[in-house]
Amino acid sequence: MAFWFGALGVVLPQKLERTALARDRFPELYALVDRTVRAAGSQRSVLIAIDSSFNANMGRYGWEQIPVMTLGLPLWFALEPLERVALIGHEIGHSVNGDNLRYTFFWSAVQTLSQWQRVFHPEYSSPNENPLYALLRLPFYPLLLGLSGLAWLWLQILGTLSFRDSQRAEYLADAVSAQCGGTQAALNLQWKLLLSPICDEVTQRIALERSEGFFELFEQMRKNVPAREFERLRLVSALSGTRLDHTHPLNAFRQRILQKTKVNVPAVNLEPSQIAALEREISTLKPVIEKELLSRHRDSMYYG
Repeated sequence: MAFWFGALGVVLPQKLERTALARDRFPELYALVDRTVRAAGSQRSVLIAIDSSFNANMGRYGWEQIPVMTLGLPLWFALEPLERVALIGHEIGHSVNGDNLRYTFFWSAVQTLSQWQRVFHPEYSSPNENPLYALLRLPFYPLLLGLSGLAWLWLQILGTLSFRDSQRAEYLADAVSAQCGGTQAALNLQWKLLLSPICDEVTQRIALERSEGFFELFEQMRKNVPAREFERLRLVSALSGTRLDHTHPLNAFRQRILQKTKVNVPAVNLEPSQIAALEREISTLKPVIEKELLSRHRDSMYYG
């Protein structure tokens, strides 16, 4: 059903795959996010979800387009308190700057064109398609191929036009990140995102040994990374043109712009008691996320 809605240009709202955290069970986390939202210049409340990725993202879900921030727990525990504020600030920055709303319309157009490209392609057929229909469609092969190619061409044009906007969105989100957590925390966040291979290594080791203690081992290995390794990663990033993915600007460019912001006093600070309470609160999610992380890895080993 969703396929044919998309082909008609009617895109059903995206559903949140995870259940958002209850505010009454995670008051410290929601308090931190609420403070960061206000510091970023917004008043709209944000729901929070936690997953097993070494990443974070911001999206809008449901017919009401409710903003939901998804935080990867492995990444969260790789960060210091102000770096966590910078992470939240970066994701809030996408919402404040209207990126999520623009992406909603953009992906609606992309999904519609993708469906058209597939429907018009002469080789497209549904599992229950009548063979007679396929035979009748044969004389129109060139026309259908042309229409499918036209949809493909518009997809390429959309991708080209949106590329610079996606780059600009990251720079603006970085500025909000520095505003909320400070320039140094925002820079540290970008460097620590390069530690994803360590997270993968720990996951693989725990999965193969069929043991537990992912977060403990990950913390141990992360802390053993010497300062010169971060410097090496920074230099490699600058020389090799590293980026988080194709929609992001080069890491070196982002860091260069961030260094010019010079926000020494972050808009959001955390007291030691708040940090300890937040740590206790989030740690309750470790067993569930570790189980999900290892299950996903084992599935990829057997079925990937």
